[in-house]
Amino acid sequence: MTDLADRLRAALDHAEAVARAATPGPWRREHPDWPNTSIGNGDRTVIASAAGHGGSWPSAEDAAHIAANGPDVALRAIAAHRQIVDVHSDNCGSCDACGEVRGSEFLSVPFPCPTLLVIASI
Repeated sequence: MTDLADRLRAALDHAEAVARAATPGPWRREHPDWPNTSIGNGDRTVIASAAGHGGSWPSAEDAAHIAANGPDVALRAIAAHRQIVDVHSDNCGSCDACGEVRGSEFLSVPFPCPTLLVIASI
């Protein structure tokens, strides 16, 4: 059976492929002085425009959120999550990264560790 770390790596691979296929970032709100606006990447490429409920333009808040979460941001988050998954891998049923030394004894944490469970919840 595939363990949690393998499933997370597969999900990160998929998310990375999706982000790399998107229009390159950084994304930004076009015409930020307008109350409603489109999202672009600064080279006249429109990422999103009139797509709100009822054909309305996205709100300034929605536009800011979309622009702040472009593929460049996603790729940085994916790289960080991948590093965390690599550090918190299964070592014979325990996660050595979460273990601790007490005196002369090493206390391991069962795998999957709380750190991987948090990453899996995202």
